[in-house]
Amino acid sequence: MAKTKSKASKTAQSPKTVKSVKAAKSVKVAGSLGKKSTRARKGPQRFIPGGSADVPQEIEDMVHTIACEAAKSAPLPMDPDAVSALRTALLPAMTAFVDAAHATAAKRGANEVTDQDFESVLKFYLDSKKK
Repeated sequence: MAKTKSKASKTAQSPKTVKSVKAAKSVKVAGSLGKKSTRARKGPQRFIPGGSADVPQEIEDMVHTIACEAAKSAPLPMDPDAVSALRTALLPAMTAFVDAAHATAAKRGANEVTDQDFESVLKFYLDSKKK
């Protein structure tokens, strides 16, 4: 008669058993969090929603580098969102600068943009800024 227990007594557990089961589960979960990933770690690729396919990757990389250098040289730490906003603001300006240099080269009858074209665009901008 001692071998047959009621259904209620089989499902009831002592408080010690409940604690040890919870501890075993927490150890199992904590052990799984300690795994190291074998994937290669690399920085996230920049994604600019609404970006233009007309802008070459080199210009986008240059704008990103300028924004990061500006953030490093800032006297106060910059939030990543501020760097992103700076990059977003610089991209149209750099694109317009390159387009103006290309137009200057086209006026000269050249197919390639040279440093002289960039310098003339910069000189024109600085002269118009003084007025």
